[in-house]
Amino acid sequence: MRISCICCIGLLTTIFMINKHSIRDYDQIQQSGYLRIVSLHNPEGIIESTDTTYGHHFLMIDEFAKTHQLKLQIQTVNNHHEMLELIRKGKCDIAAYNFQITTNEENDIRLTNPLTSSRFVLIQHREEQNENNILTSVLNLAKETVYVTKGSYAAQRLTHLAQEIGDTIYVKEVDHKEAYQLMKDVADKKINLFVEEETLARCNAVENENIDYSLPIGFTQQCGWAVHKDSPALLDSLNAWICQINFNPLAPHIH
Repeated sequence: MRISCICCIGLLTTIFMINKHSIRDYDQIQQSGYLRIVSLHNPEGIIESTDTTYGHHFLMIDEFAKTHQLKLQIQTVNNHHEMLELIRKGKCDIAAYNFQITTNEENDIRLTNPLTSSRFVLIQHREEQNENNILTSVLNLAKETVYVTKGSYAAQRLTHLAQEIGDTIYVKEVDHKEAYQLMKDVADKKINLFVEEETLARCNAVENENIDYSLPIGFTQQCGWAVHKDSPALLDSLNAWICQINFNPLAPHIH
């Protein structure tokens, strides 16, 4: 009898843990009263401080939550890869950040209709006394080593760019630093080249005046949020809300 009780307790504990981190759809989210969000810890994503929470994507997801009378549970991570892993494991409902909408959508991830637009830029060190050290063409990236955050679409873009210019570009993915830390590394000359979204580069250039981000790496692309493929009603709710709100999907900020 004692062994049976222990087994039952173990089974119940296992079930509880599975349910705690399960993939949820809109009905389960409504019943719980809260929405689990993951984003990147930067001004483009979400920043939580002791007295306030802010960020471009926070403003939008907060508006969605209020519209549907939901509270927010927020996590922030270092890169796109970590965001998608939390979605896959059922630990978050929505990854609220710029996920480029392409035809190569991952099997277990679905993206919303466009919310923002973004393009990648090359971030490099700028010296006022020597402006000639700035790369001004993507052709100059041949044989260069370029850093990106792990899971960023920048790695894929650089791979395609190498094919376009007919030469090698060495891409190094970094999983232990956030984008703003790598931009600081460029400013401090610890690394030479880094590719990141233009909106984030513009924010960080305020604090790091000796970085240049004038060279685009590819075209502007539309971006959406990410949800799990097993959350179709949540995806439909997000897309319906996107259609209703009054803003230009190509604009970088919600109106």
